[in-house]
Amino acid sequence: MVNLLLITLSGDSVEALLQYQKENNLNIIAMGAYSHNRFRSAIFGSFTTKMLLNSQVPLLLFR
Repeated sequence: MVNLLLITLSGDSVEALLQYQKENNLNIIAMGAYSHNRFRSAIFGSFTTKMLLNSQVPLLLFR
């Protein structure tokens, strides 16, 4: 049996997720990752890259 929990966060996505991780003392963050073209990443940045640079716990990335 699997119990699922849905949480809604507001604000900047990276900051909100990392704050949630700290407040709940989570040991790992699992997230999906996919690539965009280099032009789009250069203009808008990469959510995955921001998470990798700012997370204090390991990230498990699914592609």
